[in-house]
Amino acid sequence: MRTNLSRLVPAMCWGLLAAASAGAAAETTLDTITVTATLDDVAERRESTAQKVIVSRQDIEAMGALTIGDVMGKLPGVDAGAQGADGSMALRSRGMVRDSAQIMVDGERVHHNARVAQGIVGRLPATELLRVEITRGSSAEVGGSAPLTVNLVLAKPLSRESTAFKAAVGYREGRAIAQTNITKGGGDKNFSWLLPVTLNHHEMPSARQASRRDSTGLWQEDSEQGERRTEEFVISPRLTWKSGRDSLSLNPVFFRSSGPSDNDFARIDLNIPANSATRHDQTRSRNAFNRLRADGEMFRQGVKYSGRLNFSDGERRTDTLRSGLTGGGIATLAEEETRRKERDLGGAFRTEWSRGAHVLAAAVEYSGHRRDEYQSNSSLGSNETHDGWDRQWSVWLQDEWSLAAATTFTLGLRGESLRYAIDGVGQHHQKLLPSVAIKWQPVEQWVFRSSLGAGIKPPRLDELTNQPVFSVNANTPLEPDRRGNPNLRPESSLNFEAVLERYLPDEAGVLGANLYLRHTQDFIERRVQLEGARWVDRPYNEGAARHWGMELDAKLRTDKLGWRGATFRAHLTAPRSQVDDARLGMRRAAREQPRYILSGGYDQTLGARSFGLSFQHSGRVRTAVPGEQAYETRQRTVVDAYALQKLSRELNLRLSLQNLFRADTRRQMEAFAPGSSWYLRTEERRVRTVLLSLEGKW
Repeated sequence: MRTNLSRLVPAMCWGLLAAASAGAAAETTLDTITVTATLDDVAERRESTAQKVIVSRQDIEAMGALTIGDVMGKLPGVDAGAQGADGSMALRSRGMVRDSAQIMVDGERVHHNARVAQGIVGRLPATELLRVEITRGSSAEVGGSAPLTVNLVLAKPLSRESTAFKAAVGYREGRAIAQTNITKGGGDKNFSWLLPVTLNHHEMPSARQASRRDSTGLWQEDSEQGERRTEEFVISPRLTWKSGRDSLSLNPVFFRSSGPSDNDFARIDLNIPANSATRHDQTRSRNAFNRLRADGEMFRQGVKYSGRLNFSDGERRTDTLRSGLTGGGIATLAEEETRRKERDLGGAFRTEWSRGAHVLAAAVEYSGHRRDEYQSNSSLGSNETHDGWDRQWSVWLQDEWSLAAATTFTLGLRGESLRYAIDGVGQHHQKLLPSVAIKWQPVEQWVFRSSLGAGIKPPRLDELTNQPVFSVNANTPLEPDRRGNPNLRPESSLNFEAVLERYLPDEAGVLGANLYLRHTQDFIERRVQLEGARWVDRPYNEGAARHWGMELDAKLRTDKLGWRGATFRAHLTAPRSQVDDARLGMRRAAREQPRYILSGGYDQTLGARSFGLSFQHSGRVRTAVPGEQAYETRQRTVVDAYALQKLSRELNLRLSLQNLFRADTRRQMEAFAPGSSWYLRTEERRVRTVLLSLEGKW
């Protein structure tokens, strides 16, 4: 559905103001939509009109995570994968590959193109998180670009003196880790402030083995050993002014990080020893990020008005020197430089009011992003500069209609206007996105929820730009260069959810079963083609796709069953998919789809002591494109554990163990072309982390 949003946006804005005025005339208040702070995570999930899972502060502490990125990697139903060298993360859910979980911070969407901003969010200390809200499905408020929305709720200033600190030391395979976080707060009923300061030291070892063969008889064995060291400094003050129910907050963030990395590569060619080689890579990276967010809210005649304005800029610089020696005694030397600058500007204005059985909300949102990139590679004679920008306007209206005591309908309409350009060549897309949801609670313990909503997901700038990421060790269909595709179109989707929840008496827990179906037009996947003399991996619109499956989740507190202090958690996702591949003229499964994803945990409190165990298990991941690709990643189980001793009312001593059994990532890949075939087997070592931390609060 296409429409002229240049006319629609002003019309909807006038409609929002008129509706807000009507709501004010009704002399009603917004108390009916205020969530009380006394609700625990289970009760809040039951009372919510959306399909929402709450990860509480207690759950976050039980993870033993250093950073918010570590927390996101342990969320139920979410696969964060490995962080990039810049700290950025592409969250996945339900077996989908491309950013299938949307990240928000205090209700503000983290721009999908802002790789620097994503990396900084992931590097903030976990102590700054108050809780995490995971919302399923589409709505006018959050849109429908992803089936899951992960909202990171940060701690707010308190109107009293407070001090919190965390000092942690540990190691990863003998390499040191250290984090020091001090948070000081204070204020009164009119002004409050919070000042977190964090210093981090990370040493991250890596190891990779690869066995490479092809139909010409080539047989090579590669080995890599690396270590990355990073020093980080973060200061993120929060200032809040209050006057009655009105408030204004300023939240700046200043982040700096730098550090070297070293990587040793060795190749043994079993058929042609002269093609054996060694190489040493030295890399120096620096990151700088500044951000300012201002937000406020006020209440007038029963109507709540809120707004925010945010600006950020960031830069990443990477310099690499590669020195090598071939089996024939020939020395090589290559230099690489990468520069990336990013700037973001965003804002929103929102109004909320109630009228009879209706609770209404409406908003206008804007986000804009610009990126400039430069890369040079002396060994390939490459020297490229690219720039890109995107702007997105959103206008939405949502109505929560309490039709009866047990039934609530949520109706919404969202308008999206998307503009983006790469190296001066741009696209413009517009779409109206309706949504509807129902919550039915016939009795207190049973809740049924269902939703149906449309969405649009634009390509990321790095999926559009021709900026290369060169494959250094080899160039084959299994180890290609990576570039973007400036002709990509946005994905359009329709998402359906239906969940049945059983709440146990006395807030003892919840059991949930969710069925989902997502239909996507212009579905985007990456594939490899030979371009000139090199194999290149680019994204393409492959056709229509369907993703469906089932999610089961449970949380149980056993105090009422006679087992005091114990909590059990579990989550299972069983995804399935089908792609109507227009290029191949066939139906197949989507690439990189896991058979299932299972996570669980157990926490126990015994007086002043607590301990717990958690795991994340990913079933076998497969890619099967007949005549082209056959990939398989073996199943993998990551086990974490922690123990906590309360030293006093203010002090805790915590021991955390991550990846207790050193679960590795092992892949086997095959590629085919007329008259040729390639085979690659890789094993990436994942290390165990041991962390001892002293935590205090006053």
